[in-house]
Amino acid sequence: MDLKALYEDCPRLEPDYVREVLNLTGDVADKVDRITGGIHSDEAALVDRVTRAVAPIVSLEIGLGYGFSAMAICEASASGKDRRHVIIDPHQSTYWKGKGAEHLRQAGFGHIIEIVEDVSYRALPRLEQGGLVVDLAFIDGWHTMDFVMVDFFYVDKLLRGGGVVIFDDADWPSIRPVIRYAVTNLGYTVEATLPEKKARDPFDIALGIEGSCIALRKPDEPLQREIFHHREIWESS
Repeated sequence: MDLKALYEDCPRLEPDYVREVLNLTGDVADKVDRITGGIHSDEAALVDRVTRAVAPIVSLEIGLGYGFSAMAICEASASGKDRRHVIIDPHQSTYWKGKGAEHLRQAGFGHIIEIVEDVSYRALPRLEQGGLVVDLAFIDGWHTMDFVMVDFFYVDKLLRGGGVVIFDDADWPSIRPVIRYAVTNLGYTVEATLPEKKARDPFDIALGIEGSCIALRKPDEPLQREIFHHREIWESS
């Protein structure tokens, strides 16, 4: 099993996951049932390209599912003795039936993956307290803005200076503001994007932000911010 084979197999989202975890019902749930349980091929290509450029020794991923993004990251990075890919997925053994982990083991990456089956808002603080430092992170967990902001807050703590974070579904209205915040308030720079699928917001144009998958590079040194520091993440009316 490799990424190409995974796309050819094209596994769909588990119906129980759609209804019991995503809390979807009716026609919306039926529609989401037909969605492939992984990132799109153009997003996987961006992840591959960015991962090869970063060449991470330690990487972190929030959200495994069937393992599309994890496969892209693992295939694009060296697998030396110190290579680690830490994955947070509270539902891997239950709703996903362990398929993401199994796909990675079949591809020969079982020795570098470490799966944490807990919600990210509990798992990430433990990793930070344990001294984990990562070169690359991929955020694709729960998509409401509060969870995305918490995920990014801790990823920012874990990410080394000059490291890269990739946001999936970066065009969602709950995720785009977090990306804007990283650029405007924390000094992150845009590393890679995909073309926007709709009319671009002038504010995003000014920041160089677009598309459904966005990679940001953390500054080598953190910004020195006073307690009142704030930069707007919305265009002034």
